[in-house]
Amino acid sequence: MDSSPGAWTILNGEEVKLFGSKLWTGKVPTGDPVTVGDEAGAGIIHDGGLLLSGNDGKRLNVERLHVKGKMIPAHKYGKQDENKKKLELTEDEKAMIPVVREVWSGILKIDIEDDTDFFASGAGSMDVVR
Repeated sequence: MDSSPGAWTILNGEEVKLFGSKLWTGKVPTGDPVTVGDEAGAGIIHDGGLLLSGNDGKRLNVERLHVKGKMIPAHKYGKQDENKKKLELTEDEKAMIPVVREVWSGILKIDIEDDTDFFASGAGSMDVVR
């Protein structure tokens, strides 16, 4: 649950923050190659995360990525969730939207849009309690 990334990079053309990294000493796993910076195939998305190779020949495995305002397991990067269903709100839930928007605005001190990410906008776990 580290709150600050150890590093960031560009994966497949988008900025990504890296969390939960460890040296990798095993065999290179099979997976989907990704472009890191300008180097095509410099990383591998595999069942255990994102494997990166350093200039010194050592490898690093990253467990979590922060992409487009969301934290995801690294092994899910670039994969669509086929089981994901579209969120459908009840009429009661739709009626709560303005109230939640007002509460979030009071906590975050910003205008709240439909795509505002509560945590990416600066909120923390104690703000959820509030």
